[in-house]
Amino acid sequence: MRKLLLQGVLFSLLALGFASCESDDEKITGWEAPEITKTGVYILNNGDWGKNDASLSYYNVDKQKLTSEVFYNMNGEQKLGDLGQDMTIYGSKMYITVTGSNKIFITNRSAKILQTIDPKSGDQPMEPRYTQAYGKKVYVTTQSGYVLQIDTTSMAVDKQIKVGSYPEQMTIVNGNLYVANSGQGTDNTVSVINLSTFAETKIPVIINPEKITSDKYGNIYVISTGNYGDIRPTLQKINPETKVVSVIGVDIATRMAASGDKLFLIYMDPTDYSAAAAAKLYYYDIAKGEVVKQSFVTPPSATDLNKASVISVNPSNSDIYISITDYVTKGSVYKFSSSGVYQTKFSSEGLNPMGVFFLADAK
Repeated sequence: MRKLLLQGVLFSLLALGFASCESDDEKITGWEAPEITKTGVYILNNGDWGKNDASLSYYNVDKQKLTSEVFYNMNGEQKLGDLGQDMTIYGSKMYITVTGSNKIFITNRSAKILQTIDPKSGDQPMEPRYTQAYGKKVYVTTQSGYVLQIDTTSMAVDKQIKVGSYPEQMTIVNGNLYVANSGQGTDNTVSVINLSTFAETKIPVIINPEKITSDKYGNIYVISTGNYGDIRPTLQKINPETKVVSVIGVDIATRMAASGDKLFLIYMDPTDYSAAAAAKLYYYDIAKGEVVKQSFVTPPSATDLNKASVISVNPSNSDIYISITDYVTKGSVYKFSSSGVYQTKFSSEGLNPMGVFFLADAK
């Protein structure tokens, strides 16, 4: 459309199309690059499957100003792709995985592309999923069953290891990378990769482990989704020294985030597809070792967080961000103080926000 505008429209028959293109062009040229600050945050929007509409938004926390389509506009109107999954901000770079498009984008902190990786096994796409950073390396799980290691200086994959089936989230404790092998419902292991030797062992857990994180004490937490039937979503804890697995509770968590002495939990019944299905917010008191079935935040109204999907906690000040999605309309993000007091709400300007990612992250 931009090219048509520059060349001019020669026929009156195209007058209507010209007006439409002119409007789009004015919108594009009117876009202003955001002021990137240490207090700012990015929001990655997954988009709709097959629609190639993943996107990246930036929110200036100090000015309460959101800028949409940052990746698109910073890279010459290049789309992010199909199904933006995860990102890590590490040092001066950002690492963004786009599963459906089989892309790992490495950008600067303004989202300008520095390198693009198209991971393949033979001629088959590996489909990157989640990211973790440690020791000048970034690790990426792939649906092909591998974990990739990216060197942050060369911006290239310099090592890979086969783990379980359909690995998802990762966490790092004491130089070991813990990988949840979901198998999309057929695997029941957590891989433990010694990052010094790249040797792997496995820990058995409840079937379909998808989410994994760790607390400041080194405890590892795993959410297994189960089989969508008699094996229900289960929150487990792995002792980092003994590797012993204990069950914390059933039907209490499908998403989580650790901060201080609390493990924040969101539970949405994965078998309830009704419009009335509502998320429940709980927390696990790490010091006391018990689940508290009350919300860790106070929203403006009782129904505001019914479609809560992801918890993100700012590592610099413990502010809490809860992303909202209904998989149909643009998502929203609610921001709370570290004590759970509501502060503001803003649009993610994209479908299905996958979380909030912090430039203040001290990695």
